[in-house]
Amino acid sequence: MGKFKNIALIWGLILFLPSISYGYKLIVIQTISNTGKTFVTRGGKQEGFTEGVRGVFTVENAAITGEAVEVSREFTVWKVVDEEAFTPFAKGEIVTFNFSTEAIWLKPPVKDRKISGLTLKEKVGEEKRKLTNTFTAKIFRGIGVSESVSNVDVANDGSRAMLQFEGIYSRELKKNIYLDFGFRLDQEANEQSTFTITSTRYFGTLGATYYFYDSPFADSLTPYFGLAIGYGQISTDIAGETLTGDGFILPAARIGLDTPISDGWTLHGELGFESVSFSEAFEDGTTQQTSQTNIKFGFGLRYFL
Repeated sequence: MGKFKNIALIWGLILFLPSISYGYKLIVIQTISNTGKTFVTRGGKQEGFTEGVRGVFTVENAAITGEAVEVSREFTVWKVVDEEAFTPFAKGEIVTFNFSTEAIWLKPPVKDRKISGLTLKEKVGEEKRKLTNTFTAKIFRGIGVSESVSNVDVANDGSRAMLQFEGIYSRELKKNIYLDFGFRLDQEANEQSTFTITSTRYFGTLGATYYFYDSPFADSLTPYFGLAIGYGQISTDIAGETLTGDGFILPAARIGLDTPISDGWTLHGELGFESVSFSEAFEDGTTQQTSQTNIKFGFGLRYFL
């Protein structure tokens, strides 16, 4: 009889061990959305994942519950279940996955957070989210709204058209808010009745952008709003005579939409309004003060560093 008990025990272990290995998995984080609310892991249907399945993802100091919202053969898209939580992992990080949502309680004890020998995990909030840096390259077409020039009665009897190129390095200060450091090149042509005024301007800019990551459709289309100021150098050609000087952007406002296009890349569609003022001197030393307001629209590519 004892022999049969031993055989039954061995077969029980054989059947039970696969269920243990099935419960816990090591998974690689493929990519993370801008909002921190969704992420992609390697491993799909062949790993036993199906849409709607839930499980717990854990690293050294954090744990979250995720729900599979889209599953392919090799990859799975997960949504963070807790509305106030964010993905605490980094791209390329290896995390532990468990099909049981109770596993969120089974972490090693943390100082002063013990409950009956187990650990109550703190909810993964904003303080757990990794801050990011980005670089954005933009191109704009712009038109003049108004213009005034000192000692000139009619400053703009034609049309002003602009082409702008801008590069911005952005550093995330906290959730939703980025500090922007930029460089901008402007090319402007003002078609007068008998001649054309052309200007080239170089600006360094400082600004801030707020992304509405909490909007219900932010994973696919994120609205944003930004403000910036700038200082730069200007060179203008008027009928063969050159003026040089410096100028200010005070301020520049922009609104736009940001949408993911590939791993680590998003696309910006943007509308901007700005006020520019500058002082220039003719070759004989005569100075000229100019103030402008402009509208511009364009696109940009944003890369997560």
